Amino acid sequence: MSSVRTRIPRRRYLIYCLLFTLSCVNYGDRAALSVAGSDIMSEFHLTPVEMGWLFSAFMWAYFPLNLPTAMLVDKWGTRRVAAIAVATWSSAMVLTGAAWSFVSLFVMRLLLGIGEAPSFPMANRAIREWAPGPERGFASIVFCSGISAGIAMGAAVTSLLVAGIGWRGTFAILGAAGFVWVAVWLLFYRDPTQAGWLQPEERDFIVSQRNMESDTKATSGTLIALLSQVSTWGLIITQICNNFANFFFLTWLPVYLNKSHNLTVLHSGLYTALCYAIACVAAIAIGAFADWFLIRIRAKSGARRYVVTLFFLLGGVMIFAPYVQSEVALMTLLTATLICIGVSGSYNQALASDLLVDGKAMATLIGIMFAFSNGFGLTAPIIAGFALQMTGSFTAVFMIATGLMAVGAISSLFLTARPITLKATQVSVVSAALRGTELPRA
Repeated sequence: MSSVRTRIPRRRYLIYCLLFTLSCVNYGDRAALSVAGSDIMSEFHLTPVEMGWLFSAFMWAYFPLNLPTAMLVDKWGTRRVAAIAVATWSSAMVLTGAAWSFVSLFVMRLLLGIGEAPSFPMANRAIREWAPGPERGFASIVFCSGISAGIAMGAAVTSLLVAGIGWRGTFAILGAAGFVWVAVWLLFYRDPTQAGWLQPEERDFIVSQRNMESDTKATSGTLIALLSQVSTWGLIITQICNNFANFFFLTWLPVYLNKSHNLTVLHSGLYTALCYAIACVAAIAIGAFADWFLIRIRAKSGARRYVVTLFFLLGGVMIFAPYVQSEVALMTLLTATLICIGVSGSYNQALASDLLVDGKAMATLIGIMFAFSNGFGLTAPIIAGFALQMTGSFTAVFMIATGLMAVGAISSLFLTARPITLKATQVSVVSAALRGTELPRA
């Protein structure tokens, strides 16, 4: 790091911490129903089919609203939408604890999906507003690592609460935690130009390198402008390939450990939590190093695609998982895979911010990426189920996921080389400028 950077305060890291806890709360609240599922089934005398409907209700609202709510973030602003979104899903959590029937539970799960729909767009826009260009990869990985932390800690905390105070009290406490986050968010989050708790030198440093100030505004033509460019589709394809592997591990990893390696349900859960916890810490460290290294070698703007490509390729080690017998070796291999999935997906989002010339449409671009990738990612559990039923093993699923990781690497390397702009006539000019522009030094 340059000596200049050491003199600049890092109070902006508070925003990164808020984004980390945002994703922790997000994924912890999503998983709460799974942990409390048995108690809820018993109390309401629900059938497995009815529980299946409850589990799927979240996605019914979440997936279709990814893009529309993302566009609202660009229109209404990050601060307002984030507060409304978290308050909405936290209300859903509290009200779930007061549910009196299957229908009321179903409605609350829909409300949870509505609230969580803009999570990734609003977090990525916050990163664009607050993270200096050289630091976007680190900030993105901090945010996305909250997913791993939420998965690792959420199940344990929720299980303890359910055992101690019951599922209704658990949902009330988890919902209350969301409202605490909203209060802290509203207290500290402003655009850096308006945040009085920042020191002047840090504010100038952020504003000079974030590329948010322009006269271009996100309009009804923004969506068409973004979808008309090759780099947008490169980002989409890359995120799709990442999400398939991510959804597969999120849904099937404990079952895989149980069925293929004869681990107990308890040990499967503990090993899964351990893998995600280590992946969380390792991904943040790798993100910090990667950003530092790109600055050190004076990398050109857009060079983050090489990091994305590298970790997609490294993630292919998962193909060896079905052939590993040692538990230690297997956990090492799966943890390494989760690290690669986390870094490649996070850095792809940071790359999107690098490529987008006008940050005013940041949330919309991320919304487009996740609308496509979540739609395809949802097929991962289904494909895994069919493959398991047809072959009796997970080998085919690991092969599919590995193949898609290779596709993601190719997509990132060859399809995300040009900048993305809302003004098509600017593309050639900006592209030429970016090809000769180094990542700014911090």
